[in-house]
Amino acid sequence: MKFAALGFAICTTAVLVSCATPYQSMGLRGGVSATQIDNDTLRISGRGNGFTDPATIQNYVLVKAAQETMARHFVSFEIVGDRDTSRGGAVVLPGTATSYTTGNATAYGYGNTATAYGTSTTNTTYMPPQAIPFVKPGEDVIVKMHADAKPAGAPPNWYNASEVIFYLCPQVKCK
Repeated sequence: MKFAALGFAICTTAVLVSCATPYQSMGLRGGVSATQIDNDTLRISGRGNGFTDPATIQNYVLVKAAQETMARHFVSFEIVGDRDTSRGGAVVLPGTATSYTTGNATAYGYGNTATAYGTSTTNTTYMPPQAIPFVKPGEDVIVKMHADAKPAGAPPNWYNASEVIFYLCPQVKCK
């Protein structure tokens, strides 16, 4: 019995993980996109579905910013603005009621007449509605790209694009 429960838990986890948003262009399951604002400024948007961890979306946004920075022949980038665009809600499962009736009847007959007596019992089980909350993580950042490497003493929101790709691409399975 324990093995069946463990097998069910492993299969459920595998299904849920496979439903998470992959690193991809924005689509039905979420993803990441870049919009050029001016010569050295981008808006990077990342969206996930209800099975995606918020940290994963943050990684997607950083990797996309690094890829776009290098594609435009810049070396580093700085996040100059950000906004949490996560959305939440709940799926409501309706309540249910199930009834079972049992009974017995007895009939007595005398001549042309009959009399019947009976009893019955009904048991009803009620399950109230259930609300299952979910969060769809999202993030928008404004990125300023720079031609030089991250300077010494730079703020913590300044990144070398090649280092972001080196460290985060294995985690997000970059293309």
